[in-house]
Amino acid sequence: MFDLKSTIRPFFYSGTQSALQAPLKALGFKFERRRKGDLGVSLWRLKTRKKKDTLVGTKRFVFIPGFGDSPVFWLGVMTLLLPRLRAQYDEIVFFDFPGFSGLYYGEAAFSDIDSYFSHGMEVLDQLQAHSLMGHSLGGWLATHYCVSFDRGQRPARAKKPEIVIIGSPPNAMTDEHCEEQWKETFNLALEGQFEKFVGHMFAKVPWIVKSNSKQLKWFFSKPEIQSFMKSIRRDHLVKEELKHLPAQTYLLWGDQDQINFYRWSKEWLKHAPRSLKLVTFPGVGHMLHMETPFRVAYMLGKILAPAGKVSTIEFVRRTIVRVTSALV
Repeated sequence: MFDLKSTIRPFFYSGTQSALQAPLKALGFKFERRRKGDLGVSLWRLKTRKKKDTLVGTKRFVFIPGFGDSPVFWLGVMTLLLPRLRAQYDEIVFFDFPGFSGLYYGEAAFSDIDSYFSHGMEVLDQLQAHSLMGHSLGGWLATHYCVSFDRGQRPARAKKPEIVIIGSPPNAMTDEHCEEQWKETFNLALEGQFEKFVGHMFAKVPWIVKSNSKQLKWFFSKPEIQSFMKSIRRDHLVKEELKHLPAQTYLLWGDQDQINFYRWSKEWLKHAPRSLKLVTFPGVGHMLHMETPFRVAYMLGKILAPAGKVSTIEFVRRTIVRVTSALV
């Protein structure tokens, strides 16, 4: 029997994708896919300046969004940050995973975290990022990538990032009780309690998110997403290995985060390099980029400033952000 809905859906998805890409292409973005079997990461690439010295490699800033998130929801922060990125880097690259909420939302997602990590790290090997930033699940991937160099798991062509920025990561929990709390939170979404789940995502849920919380159903009802969540094991967590992160590692966290709990930051301060800086956003939940884009962009601008200016973030408006050193 002819299924009109199934026939129209691919055309609707393709048209929506083209409409979203059009303004970004006008700004100079190019889109490419890095395939792994039937799946593949999409890269948004923006060349910010022409290299004058061909003997020096391209200096790249690479960003990886969180679980179900995409560069689309980070455009506010990245637009504010663009002058700094243009001044410091030859190219900006954003990861956009299939099946998440980005330009490729209509495609199948990775069904297990091992495949996600494996393919993501292979792409990072190729990009050779100078500065790498990841939020939530993206921060988990960025952390695993950096510590994998000291395990001898990266090919000779790969380059360990010099600057790493991790936002609200889930990969260094304090104890088993925390792990259970973490799983219980995501079970709310799997059980269809989307309003409660959204309440954990934000310190103060924006009205537009609250009124559309049931839209999460399309994401969490996907078989591959449910499979992905069940594929996470304790050995995916890292703690002692955090010491292998680059010296210039920065941790961004909202102190009201009820997805990846802020108290886990103590484990980072304990195990990461002593040079690590924890940038705390008071009164902010998990979705830093949506709750306080101006503060996030401002602090990223300070972090990515030329050497010698980074230390100023320790003294900037202590009521707006707090910065803690692992030396403390």
